[in-house]
Amino acid sequence: MNYSSAITLILNMRYIGLIALLVLLTSSCGNKKSTSEIQIPENEVITEQKSGPSLIIDQSGGFDQGDQYNIVSTHIQGDSLHLTITHGGGCKDHEYKLYTNGAMMKSLPPKINVILHHNGNEDYCRALIQKELAFNIGELKSMSNGRITIILANFDQTLEYNY
Repeated sequence: MNYSSAITLILNMRYIGLIALLVLLTSSCGNKKSTSEIQIPENEVITEQKSGPSLIIDQSGGFDQGDQYNIVSTHIQGDSLHLTITHGGGCKDHEYKLYTNGAMMKSLPPKINVILHHNGNEDYCRALIQKELAFNIGELKSMSNGRITIILANFDQTLEYNY
């Protein structure tokens, strides 16, 4: 082996070592992003099913819708009010509460206003999230006999709760 062949071999080994080092460095840097750094495509729809707590009866009436959402569909099954909603997000957990002030309107059947409060926890990600929520509304039974019309804020249809 002559001198120029030895130098060429050493240079090739340096390049191979450099490439191996780069591969090692890039593969050891795993994807350790926090949930706030996860990027979800803007047009992706994420569907989750989530059971919520019971309807909250708060006579103070100091509640609102909270963060933006759209109600897609609703139905009542047994003592549960089921809501399918959409909203933006995708990086943080969201919280949902169903409120009423408990005041029944004098009508036949009696009517009651309820509102879904959405807390997005400052989730500024832009994926379209679809959630299926269920709230126990059985406590309304003590307010009337057999039937109540539920007027859900931000939804143009009423719901009949028959028990």
